[in-house]
Amino acid sequence: MPRYNFVAVADVIDHSTQTCLHGRISELSRKGCYVDTLNPLPLGTQLKVVISRDQGTFAATGKVIYVQETFGMGVAFVDTPADQLNILDSWLANRPPADAQKEFSRPAIEGLQAIREFAVESLQLCTKKTGRRFAPARRHFALLADLDRRLLIEHDHHVV
Repeated sequence: MPRYNFVAVADVIDHSTQTCLHGRISELSRKGCYVDTLNPLPLGTQLKVVISRDQGTFAATGKVIYVQETFGMGVAFVDTPADQLNILDSWLANRPPADAQKEFSRPAIEGLQAIREFAVESLQLCTKKTGRRFAPARRHFALLADLDRRLLIEHDHHVV
């Protein structure tokens, strides 16, 4: 099952504690996704994931199958309803797999990456000062998602 580079905002809700984490999706497939978050849930956690993008919302139950501390977690979807799989299929149609090789516009990429690094630092500072995530942090994730979407658009158009 191929994985695809995909950028979107995600809400992840732990089934047992009802804790809600905000993150962003960086890779997606019909079987699962990778959620970028500074505070990933423990391995094996049962959860609900809601992925939002300008083309709609996908929701499914899932399970944390691997964790990268302070970076994120891999989530496997469990018993995804057909209507939700249709949403995934529409999002992933005509996207190249994550491991496809492309060429980039160096100045454009460097500029967007610099902005992205600033957004990551701001997000980490917000989280560090408050000890938790709050509305401004969600806006930072939305900014990161938008910047990554622009990087992928640049990537998909083979700009050199």
